[in-house]
Amino acid sequence: MKPLVHIMGFLAPYPERMCSASVCRTWRTGANDGSFIRHVLPVEMGVLALDSDKMDQNHFRTISEALENALPGDTIELGDGHYWANEGLNIHVPLRFIGDENDPTHVVIELSGTVNFDGVKGWMEGITLRRPRIATDENQCESLRVLNGGSLNMVQCILDNEGRQGNVALLKNSSKGQWKGIEVRGGGQKGCGIAVEDKSHLNLVKCLIHNNQGDGVQIKNSSIVKLKDSKIKENIGIGLSLCNLSRCEISGSCFVANSSGETQKDDTSTIERFSN
Repeated sequence: MKPLVHIMGFLAPYPERMCSASVCRTWRTGANDGSFIRHVLPVEMGVLALDSDKMDQNHFRTISEALENALPGDTIELGDGHYWANEGLNIHVPLRFIGDENDPTHVVIELSGTVNFDGVKGWMEGITLRRPRIATDENQCESLRVLNGGSLNMVQCILDNEGRQGNVALLKNSSKGQWKGIEVRGGGQKGCGIAVEDKSHLNLVKCLIHNNQGDGVQIKNSSIVKLKDSKIKENIGIGLSLCNLSRCEISGSCFVANSSGETQKDDTSTIERFSN
């Protein structure tokens, strides 16, 4: 296996190494060898006080340092603990972020700005995005934005924007996402839980959207959301709101105790309900 891994090291992670992984099981194992993973250490390990030149190969003190060294298609692994992203994060290439797939509360990014993602084939798993507990201002920035045709799939993550006044998450400009087991909370009075706008598409499976000061989910401007086995509850606004030629397909999902009503749509939009 070592010669194969050595050869794989000469390939760009995306698309060359990713394509080679489909050849056979052995090549897939080689393409996903642990030596290709970039590791970021949590602040609990005291890494911020270390000299970056003394870090082991492919080990980094901050997520920003890992991004500066990452190639398209790389995997960035976050160990259990806390990470500070004071200026937010801007991601323009295909990357995978892996935390604790069993419990996202073990891997927490304390976010002052926004995670902006406009690359394709993005992936995030087992990570919590939240505001530092001292963050209480009128800034309307989202925790997460997927923009300009980007695509980001997520599994078992928590998005918490408590402390800010805007949306928790925004998909805009023909962006896409497949989200499973995602918890969305803490949207401010001037926003909502998830905003899907301008011909964007989002599939939500086994997700929980709750305790937002505005609507749970807003769908606008020819966008499409598929809601399956999910729960939208205890939002101050409407559970689900649609306008401007948008559509939502609902199956196996429920709306509970949303203060301003379950759903609302204008005459140009449609809600389709399917039984499982």
